[in-house]
Amino acid sequence: MYSGPLVKWKWEKRLSTVRQAHEIGFTLDTPPSAAEGLDDIMEELQGGFAPAPAPQTLLENVTVQGFQTKVLEAVNQPGLSAYVAVVYFHLPSCAPCHEMLPVLRQARARVEDSARSREVILIRPIRIFVLDCSQSEAAEVCERFAQSTYPAIRGFRQGRLVGFNRPREPDVIAWWMARIARPSFFLLDTPEHWKNTKLQRVPSFLLLLADSSDQESVTLWEEIAIDNLEQCNFYLALHSQGIWKFLPGRPPSVHVSAHQDMGLDAAPFQWAPDKEVMQTWLEISLRPPVSSLGSWNSRELLRSGLPVVVLRHGQDEASVTAVATFRERVNQELRATGQYIFATLDVDTADARVLARSWFPLVGKNFEDFLPFPVTLPPEIFVFTKSRTTGEAIFWYSPEFPAAANFTLRDVEELVSRSTWFHDNSGISLAMQTLLRFDRFGARSPLHRLIWLCTPFCVAWTVGYIWRGLCHILGLGANAQKAGNGDDGSDASSKSRKARKGSKKTR
Repeated sequence: MYSGPLVKWKWEKRLSTVRQAHEIGFTLDTPPSAAEGLDDIMEELQGGFAPAPAPQTLLENVTVQGFQTKVLEAVNQPGLSAYVAVVYFHLPSCAPCHEMLPVLRQARARVEDSARSREVILIRPIRIFVLDCSQSEAAEVCERFAQSTYPAIRGFRQGRLVGFNRPREPDVIAWWMARIARPSFFLLDTPEHWKNTKLQRVPSFLLLLADSSDQESVTLWEEIAIDNLEQCNFYLALHSQGIWKFLPGRPPSVHVSAHQDMGLDAAPFQWAPDKEVMQTWLEISLRPPVSSLGSWNSRELLRSGLPVVVLRHGQDEASVTAVATFRERVNQELRATGQYIFATLDVDTADARVLARSWFPLVGKNFEDFLPFPVTLPPEIFVFTKSRTTGEAIFWYSPEFPAAANFTLRDVEELVSRSTWFHDNSGISLAMQTLLRFDRFGARSPLHRLIWLCTPFCVAWTVGYIWRGLCHILGLGANAQKAGNGDDGSDASSKSRKARKGSKKTR
């Protein structure tokens, strides 16, 4: 059930029974009058704010002024707006943009059919707006919301911007639109509903309150739920009903449930009315205790904004032991602090090598690690997070950092506090990483040291050889020869002039 500051608790049971049935997948023998009167209940629940009728057209073209009034001003007003806005940013000259238009129409039609049949519950209708970014006046808006990447789909709801970063298929887009237009959370009145969330492959979070008088917690729970609508389900239950005694802890408390294949093992959390603390715990609880870092989840971990402690390893025996120790320590002691996300990076796999070369060149497996023969990199720990200025990955790495069996979170804090161990994608940092990789290469063995010493001379000889070849190709040598011939000619002419003067004197 959608619940906000205007909640009238007398309607909770009437709303939750019908809505939760659709959300979890139950089939209830609900009388037609109950389903037909749901919108009337919502109107009274929201103090007379009736849902707006769905637009007749599936896609609506808007100008920059229309975007300002129909999207930004509409979704930023207090409370719920009349609709959830989905904006499609495109260019007329972009072929993929034209291919997306029928896909959007199909997705919109499927959402409407699902809402009409009560397969999904929408808190407000969805309106899809199309903005042409080739207009000069639209350049600033498109740069701000689409980052000049076309086609781009963005959702707007209650002052929030939700980006679409999934396959551009009708079913996927329809699922995404239904997610961002659903109620922020649902009220549970039976434990069976909560137990059935273990069948879902979407993490579910339940806030258990002592009674309905804690409006501050309800409001905060709604804000957190809206910020994470795309990736989680949120529920609310009242302990006063006396049916939640099987849950651990005392209310107010937060509980997590998900399909066992997701491997989630949420860190313990006692509810505190602090949005930042709760969001941090949520980001950590969304993932397994130790994630396997790869291209499929790197952006997701980066968007969390939390520091990610990574164990770089291979597939040798020492790495297998280090990974087992790392996972055990994270489960038993490190994760309970609720400050960091933990992951492993197997640089012996092609996907991880590509990711490391682009994000963490200093800790990845590079071409020099195969010269003159492949070497095994020892298990080492580094930390990365998202830059607050550029939004790209930044990381800290020190070869002196303790091993997986010995490091502490204090060591991690010290690592990220040292500017000498900080690296990003700037030109200066990349140059420093290249020098460090070169120095690390020379310290491996006497043979590597010999190659390390010979490399500068080989590079100088190669550059000189290439330069001579370019001069020959461009004709610089011929010009020099011509210039030399000219000098010889001038000397000969001067000698002839002197000879003529001497003959005159003789006469």
